[in-house]
Amino acid sequence: MTMDFKLDYCTNCEESFAAANVVCPRCEKKPVHTSHSIRAHHSKLSQLEASFLAYLDLLSDLPVPEKEVYFDARRNWRIDFAYTNLKLAIEIDGGEKMLVGGHTYGEGFVNDRVKQNALVLAGWHVLRFTGSQVKDNPDYCVQCVVRLYKALKDESTV
Repeated sequence: MTMDFKLDYCTNCEESFAAANVVCPRCEKKPVHTSHSIRAHHSKLSQLEASFLAYLDLLSDLPVPEKEVYFDARRNWRIDFAYTNLKLAIEIDGGEKMLVGGHTYGEGFVNDRVKQNALVLAGWHVLRFTGSQVKDNPDYCVQCVVRLYKALKDESTV
């Protein structure tokens, strides 16, 4: 399944942002037109993950990370996004507003911590963002990825 994810361009302040927003996050006015779309090519990519990818593409010059990377086939663990050459894992946690289930409560929460610890013990660098962070502060999320990516890239060239 291919999902189109639209990005709006605000001619009021020249800001581009995810079309899921009704108003421009910078000038708080309605967008004037849609400038382009990003196609998310993965059947298991959630809208939240598609939003993250769109912001990463829009706000950085980084290559597109791999999606749904298997980490431990025995446990069927997958990393949402990864730069495998740098061992940089990016996890997007949805469901934070759910009363039960998801990645923030009970067994899902515990399993995510076990998975993250296994990644770290295997030498991975893990960045984890909540759905609210992706929606409300995408600049922060992207800048974290950019900073760690560049730091790891610099280390690998030494």
